[in-house]
Amino acid sequence: MPVLREDSVLIINGAVKLYRRQRSRKWQAAFQIDGQYIRISTGKSDLDEAKQAAISRLVPVDPPILF
Repeated sequence: MPVLREDSVLIINGAVKLYRRQRSRKWQAAFQIDGQYIRISTGKSDLDEAKQAAISRLVPVDPPILF
């Protein structure tokens, strides 16, 4: 298991890593979709708000209905 820095947090059973870059108060999120690594800024400085922002980007609120 990788060692996380003190300003890193894993959520959704380790599927998403939240971290802060040096000299930044905003949380970033990193995750994989279909083998592609994706990194986004949550735009949030509060960790709880950053968690919600990352989850909303990873799991759409209204998933399309497939027939």
